[in-house]
Amino acid sequence: MKGIGGVLIGLVCLWVGDVLQLGLASHLNYISSPDFPLVLAFCLGLFSDRRGACLLGFGAGLVTGALTGADLTLFVLTRTLIGFLIGWFSNLDLQLNVAVAAFAVFFGSLAVQLLFLFLGGHHGPLASYLGGTLASSVYNGVIAVPVYALLNKIVAKPVGDRM
Repeated sequence: MKGIGGVLIGLVCLWVGDVLQLGLASHLNYISSPDFPLVLAFCLGLFSDRRGACLLGFGAGLVTGALTGADLTLFVLTRTLIGFLIGWFSNLDLQLNVAVAAFAVFFGSLAVQLLFLFLGGHHGPLASYLGGTLASSVYNGVIAVPVYALLNKIVAKPVGDRM
């Protein structure tokens, strides 16, 4: 996923994540709400290199911070760092599939929220934050399954071109 096509796909995915976050996330708020820009950025980051995943994490942090009306620094920093780590998976010899994507998004969401906590972005009761963090990470991991399957059809290289 390189060049202008990759940039366009990334922008469209972040835009779709924004629309879903604004229109659908509040209706899916049972225990915690999902983070659609984060899920889309991390799933698309699995198809990208470190630089692309880092930029997708930056975009997801910028979008999430702008939607919540909070300080952008922590949102952008945490999602960019974890996006870089998600992009590192493209250098490893892993066979990417839906299960790997679900676990990557689950652990990436968990790492983002815990890093956000340790950098001082949360003020309030710790137990409720940790419970919401775990619930949101599970939610994001479950949502990552159909998102990855759809993105795999759109951006994956043919099997013969994977060298």
